[in-house]
Amino acid sequence: ESPPLHSIVCLFALRMWAENVVGILSEHPQINEDDEKVKGRVVDEDALLEIRRLLGQEKGLALSDSFLRKCLVYQNGCVQRASGTAERFIAFRRAERWPFRLMVWDVDVALRTGLHWLLPGVAASDALPAVCLVFNMAALDPSRCSIQQYQKLTLFLMECATDALAVQQRGVALLADFRELNVGRFRRALGVEDIKRGLRCWVGSFPCRVRRIWLLGAPTVVRWLIAAVSNFLSAKVRQRIRMTENVKDVAEDLGLCINLPTSLGGESHFDWDAEVQKYLTASKVSL
Repeated sequence: ESPPLHSIVCLFALRMWAENVVGILSEHPQINEDDEKVKGRVVDEDALLEIRRLLGQEKGLALSDSFLRKCLVYQNGCVQRASGTAERFIAFRRAERWPFRLMVWDVDVALRTGLHWLLPGVAASDALPAVCLVFNMAALDPSRCSIQQYQKLTLFLMECATDALAVQQRGVALLADFRELNVGRFRRALGVEDIKRGLRCWVGSFPCRVRRIWLLGAPTVVRWLIAAVSNFLSAKVRQRIRMTENVKDVAEDLGLCINLPTSLGGESHFDWDAEVQKYLTASKVSL
């Protein structure tokens, strides 16, 4: 008996997704490198000047000192790698016509949808994530907001989070909560170009350490995609990706370092609407 047409289409789409994911990861092999300390660090101010020299006059003046410091921390003080991160960041933002620093008015619609939460951390070991970015996938609604705008919001929140030195040093956890997801809408909404953009805006082109990735209640198509690309990642990176159907597993792991709400197995009361107002108020103060 021949497989149904929708299964063939899903498998074909999955293959395209996997090929694009693998292609982008292979362009940036540093995703597989261990977080080792790089020898021969340069004094901070000299390092900034050296990064600007390596970038060239035009690109060297495009980024702020604070962003270049993030690149240095991300690359453990290695000027050459930090300049590579900065250069890929510039290339991506210019290609997509995104500003080098996203502001709340660039993402205000997506911010209010509740797809993203940024959960604060608690005092913990340097080896544990400092904050957690949650993706409430059931809130994904392309009629309210484009996938690109959702992706832009991801980077806005990461830009805000990595302003803190603790986040630069300890990194972040990502938690995709697929419970109550409308799988059909998810498949229709997410195209190959969206996946490519989502990877390029992050992998190798944004200075942020990802210490843990949790997939909670992931549908079969997501599990297939993870399985398709996991063999191309180092053992260390694969260990950071975890899947479960039980929120208690997430709480046992991230509860040590993240202030989790009750919906994710924690004990805190989390009000995202109040957090949105904080971002909006801060934007008014900065004007």
